[in-house]
Amino acid sequence: MTETRKSQPDKWKDLLVSPNCTHHVLSGVPMYSNRFDEVLPFHSPGLAPVKMDGKWFHIRPDGCPAYDQRYTRTFGYYEERAAVQLENEWFHIRIDGSQAYQRRFNWCGNFQNGLCVVRDGDGRYHHILPDGEDVYPERYKYAGDFRESSAVVRRFDGLCLHIDKKGIPVHEREYPDLDVFHKGFARACDEKGWFHIDRKGMPIYLNRFKEIEPFYNGQALCKDLEGRLVIINETGSEIQEIINRSSLTTGIGPKIMIIGTLGAGKTTFSKYISHKMGLLSISIDDCRQLYSDGTFAGEYRAWTEFINVCGSPSGTVLEFSGGGPHVYAVKGALLSSRMPVFVFWLDPPMNICIQRASGRVKDVPSPYEWGDVDRSAVEIHKGVERSWEREWTSNSKIHFFRLTMMSDKTVEEQFNAIMDFMDGEDDENVENS
Repeated sequence: MTETRKSQPDKWKDLLVSPNCTHHVLSGVPMYSNRFDEVLPFHSPGLAPVKMDGKWFHIRPDGCPAYDQRYTRTFGYYEERAAVQLENEWFHIRIDGSQAYQRRFNWCGNFQNGLCVVRDGDGRYHHILPDGEDVYPERYKYAGDFRESSAVVRRFDGLCLHIDKKGIPVHEREYPDLDVFHKGFARACDEKGWFHIDRKGMPIYLNRFKEIEPFYNGQALCKDLEGRLVIINETGSEIQEIINRSSLTTGIGPKIMIIGTLGAGKTTFSKYISHKMGLLSISIDDCRQLYSDGTFAGEYRAWTEFINVCGSPSGTVLEFSGGGPHVYAVKGALLSSRMPVFVFWLDPPMNICIQRASGRVKDVPSPYEWGDVDRSAVEIHKGVERSWEREWTSNSKIHFFRLTMMSDKTVEEQFNAIMDFMDGEDDENVENS
């Protein structure tokens, strides 16, 4: 019989960080008995950075240390080198924990394409070889990782260019902002906006955009100068319109914000209201799907767009938890829209929320770990409760209504309840049977 299970040496590839970030699991089962202050994912050749008693080092898949040294900070292995910090000094170590070279830097990146970006003590950037030697003599205001055999560097005059693995410019073009090549094209920006360039540094079309993404199988998501989201091809031609920004500013009706913890039923209710009232429905997760790439920068873009929609002078059904650090900005945007503002807190029993949320799959780009549902639902509910008392019910221009005992009601019955409320606009903060 042929062995189909993954061999033991490769098992580390399937290990995941536990929800509380203290150990690694395989199919939800802990791989070892040790518990750490913090762990990061495993990288080739099967080592993971961990923190214990304030010190960092690497472990093997069995949870045992890979070497004796301890550091202020350690990071994942890339191309058999890992960046480490010891007090104020940065350098790289080999797989066995030995120092890869004697030099010390103010900061180190990760090796990509055989080279690594570092920052000297004077704040200047450049690239080094695996033995710590300089790739070229030049120094830059900033430098990025190599990808597809080139990297972006920013000179001290502020202009950006592509360099090859010897430090030689790839082409003669320079731009105020620039990205690495991805499948033969790179994002670039001039005084007119963003666009794509080829390997010669030349624009591949005349159009300019407010924001663009790299090409994905010949097409790219862009935001044009009017704020529309569109899909373009490699000639710059528009293939499809995703969001027509004008539709966000011409609708009539109130601003309706649906809040609640995980599994409260926000999305279902928001879509139902949207359908019945003919209003656009936008949630923070919708914005994450459109604008985020799972990084913290992407999360910031998503929240920026969501808050912009909250402030647009149009009738809209909006949805987010109702708690957290963005509440004040969301509330301010809603009030600045000069539209009637209604906030509805869906607050069914916690056991129902947990049951609903437990069956969900995380399919929304986010830089945060998907935590334990039971604990997350409770903690988010506490945050909503604080915001309800301090923000949502404290302004006379916001009409608020808390639906706490309606889990046995149909969506239509709940909709009728809020419509009756909106007709009377008498604020409620009591249990509704």
